[in-house]
Amino acid sequence: MPAPLTLTEYALTFLAAVAPTLRPTSRRAYRYALEHYVVPHLGTVPVAALTRRQVRTFAAELSVRLAPKTVRLIVAALSALLTAAVEDELAPAHVALRLRLPTTTVRRAPAFTAVQLDLFLDAVRATTPHALLFQLCAHAALRAGEARGLRRGDADLAARTLRITRTAHRRGEVGPPKDGPRVIALPPRLAAALEAHEAPIVPGAYDFAGPSGGPLSDTHVQRLFHDACDRAGLQRRGTHALRRSSLSLLLANGAPGQFVRQLAGHASLAQLAVYDADLPMVAPAAFEAW
Repeated sequence: MPAPLTLTEYALTFLAAVAPTLRPTSRRAYRYALEHYVVPHLGTVPVAALTRRQVRTFAAELSVRLAPKTVRLIVAALSALLTAAVEDELAPAHVALRLRLPTTTVRRAPAFTAVQLDLFLDAVRATTPHALLFQLCAHAALRAGEARGLRRGDADLAARTLRITRTAHRRGEVGPPKDGPRVIALPPRLAAALEAHEAPIVPGAYDFAGPSGGPLSDTHVQRLFHDACDRAGLQRRGTHALRRSSLSLLLANGAPGQFVRQLAGHASLAQLAVYDADLPMVAPAAFEAW
């Protein structure tokens, strides 16, 4: 009679099977959680014999030394493994479902006000040749990774539209955007700036390329962003603040929800609630004037 399959053994099978279906960041997170936490603590336990009490004890021990968000990510990786084990008929039940976990507070990048956004963009134009990357985030609500992943040919400058079909991840991999591909409208000034920027770029090449020809690195973009914040006298924050500011200011200005939803790439209007911030009103033609 063969020995029972352990969590360590099944984790290898699970990672190999699920890897092609995950984004690079999720793939790394699953692998790290399983290899550094689940396997060292529970690896010798047979998949079919794992109990809810063992999982609860495991989560409680993690909570003593790790942040709530990290605990939730580790348990999520274990939960995905157990879901696959149940589907493969290797476990009689999913013992990690609806497990009570430490609560975590989501900290979002604070949005710029309209005045602060102008100060930031003035500073970034004075400090880097890649200012257009930040303008795309601030005036077209791109994520920084989406802007870094743009290639010449993604824009239809005659129609003033931009196809968002890829995003550059932190470690250099390029994959699909978080919410899937989308086509967005470009404000006139931004379309003109993009046309001038792309003029010397070879078709198909990255609009914002690093020394190797690949997308500009996330580390470099973050450094440029923080340098511009310092120059403008603004509190440092993450680059996502530009996208958040863009969408919040459009909503504050009365832009139609469906237009803002399509610009953001969200599936429903409900997802815009986080951007519906209490911000000062901006000029009625703000979008067209950008």
